[in-house]
Amino acid sequence: MGEKSMTLKFKANILKKFVNNKGLFHLKLDRTYFYPDGAGGQLGDRGTINGKRVLGVIKQGDEILHILAEDVKNKEVLCEIDLERRFDVSQQHTGQHILSTVFQKKFNAHTLSFHMSEEYSTIDLDTIYLTKEIAKEVEMKCFEYIIAAKDVKIYFVDKSKVSSMPFRKIPQNLPAKVRVVEITGVDLSLCGGTHVKNTAEVGLIKILKWEKVKGKNTRVYFLCGNRAIKDYQLKNSILYNTSNMLSIGIKDVFEKVKREHEELMATFKMMRRLKRELVSYIVDELYANAIVKDGDRYILRQFKDAEMMRYVAAELVKKYDVVFFLGTTNGKPSLMLGKGDKAKYDVLSYAMNWKERLALRGGGKRNIITLLFEEKGSFESMLGDIKQNIMEVKDV
Repeated sequence: MGEKSMTLKFKANILKKFVNNKGLFHLKLDRTYFYPDGAGGQLGDRGTINGKRVLGVIKQGDEILHILAEDVKNKEVLCEIDLERRFDVSQQHTGQHILSTVFQKKFNAHTLSFHMSEEYSTIDLDTIYLTKEIAKEVEMKCFEYIIAAKDVKIYFVDKSKVSSMPFRKIPQNLPAKVRVVEITGVDLSLCGGTHVKNTAEVGLIKILKWEKVKGKNTRVYFLCGNRAIKDYQLKNSILYNTSNMLSIGIKDVFEKVKREHEELMATFKMMRRLKRELVSYIVDELYANAIVKDGDRYILRQFKDAEMMRYVAAELVKKYDVVFFLGTTNGKPSLMLGKGDKAKYDVLSYAMNWKERLALRGGGKRNIITLLFEEKGSFESMLGDIKQNIMEVKDV
């Protein structure tokens, strides 16, 4: 890449070509300006070689390999790099340099690592102290640098000069010549990645969130440029539509949603309390109508409410020495099988036999086991066996 990192169209010759076990073609060229995936924490380039789409670019040792789904016949090829992706990646990378230097200069928080994905980018800082106020202050300082339209210069210097220059960070094991990315008056870094020509091209830097990592560091998620604008457009659309739906102003949306959420949670709690109260009556009714067989009382019931079924199972085990089979088809079909401590029938072995026979998922604790069915046919098959050998199952 070097000083011609913005070269987007070039000719090259294929030096080596092979197909991997997935049927993808790997091409080594005599020269390339495609940036490899993951190098320096950033995303790699995409584009075409003789019109064939480049799916990935990887670095193996000293070789850069271009991955394609289709073969390229000619030895001499025309390579074209996707400008839109290159610009997006460059916005993120230059934005990261600005963000990192602001954190370091204003709050003495040093960047330990940088990672870029298709959705967002992250930096890990050597601090656990980050607040909303600090994040806002950092964003505003970054914006000052962006609108100042500072030039981004890329050049090479001898390794011997590195120690005398005010680099933000100096890695170990430097080559004889190192590549410098300088944002005039803002940041000086050793970097091999792609960048925009001017800070104004970064457009915007938006911190999304942060979290603690490894106990003593903080991971900051952020977006730059077009990604930040698209994120704003999406969130603004959601907020605008929500305010219209609630017939209130945008500034009042959060408090309105918070109040309605609290009311909804209170309603859910009341419903759960009422369900638990109802469970006692259901359990007593089931026990009263249980069928007595070989000294045990048997209960079979199919529920429309999976949560109610779980409450009933727990209460049955706690209150009565019965054998029970409880089923539901609400969502994925499931069966709960259990017994009281003094019940004789080995319903748990029966359940495990069916689990192995149908390769079911599930498990349990104490005297209850739950079996989960991927398809209704298997559920009906086991239910049919229960009906045939014990009794009919009725809906609640």
